Amino acid sequence: MSPRRRWRTHPGLGRAYGAVTLFAAFLGLTLLLGGGPRLKAAAFNTIREVGGPTVWGLILLGGAIALVAGILISPRFAQVALFVGAFVHGLLALWFFLAAWHDPAASYWGSGVFTLVSFWHISQAMEYGT
Repeated sequence: MSPRRRWRTHPGLGRAYGAVTLFAAFLGLTLLLGGGPRLKAAAFNTIREVGGPTVWGLILLGGAIALVAGILISPRFAQVALFVGAFVHGLLALWFFLAAWHDPAASYWGSGVFTLVSFWHISQAMEYGT
């Protein structure tokens, strides 16, 4: 069953898919437009060291594009895009957690948010596999 047809019977699933797509696009654009000057906190050390904000902004923006393509191509493509998104957000959660663990001035808040987003992606992906 195509994602759009599934959304007719489960409209909340479509709204959640739209929300994760917009979230990825927003984060990607924020990293691309804000760049390095806005990533001074210790939590962003790994992002700065592993590619920088431009690379991670493009990864997140590419993820949003893949999620839009998943609507048009197939449920399996949507599922894979969601699992890849879960992995990326899981990495971000881990990096924020490690930064807070090593720096007493850093907060665990970002880790919690990205963990939730990662599980949100997994929950969505499981729906498209059935």
